[in-house]
Amino acid sequence: MSSRVRGRLVGALVLLAFVLYGGGSALVASGGSLSWWGAALVLLNSAGVLAIGLVARPVLAGTHPRTSVAYLATRVVEGVLLAAGLALVLGDEPAAADGAYWVAMTVLGLGSVLFCRALLQAGLVPRPLAAWGVAGYAFLAAGGLLELTGRDVGLLLSAPGGLFEVALGVQLVARGFRTPAPRPTGRVTVPA
Repeated sequence: MSSRVRGRLVGALVLLAFVLYGGGSALVASGGSLSWWGAALVLLNSAGVLAIGLVARPVLAGTHPRTSVAYLATRVVEGVLLAAGLALVLGDEPAAADGAYWVAMTVLGLGSVLFCRALLQAGLVPRPLAAWGVAGYAFLAAGGLLELTGRDVGLLLSAPGGLFEVALGVQLVARGFRTPAPRPTGRVTVPA
């Protein structure tokens, strides 16, 4: 699969995650028979965020191998914690579910700062978009940490990262990833 096609798939998955998690969470919160449909959507979201990491990994591996592994791990942790949060909500433990959500967002923010830095360095997306991602995800991570310490600012600080994800998703669906720029090795070669 080419970088361009992988990018389009990542973009579609990023956009789909908003629908799956947002819609699923709303249905779960509404209670009644629809809550099980909502639970299914939230679980599909967890599979989707894992897929984002799996699909993006080969694109990053050539220029940023450690970041590709870290980003995959980020998406695995996010997916597991969001699914655990669902189990906690269904088990009538809303405070614990909220904590799982904010830990997931903190991990996502931290790992995605590295991801966006790699996008920036490899030239996989336009530079301003990648720089926005670095900043947006830093705000998301900070908001998650502040929520975990009892400060109710996580939603506000999530906005730049959330808007970035929409912009990234649209950009990637439309154009995919660019061809990665070779990463400088730091070695000087002298022609023979």
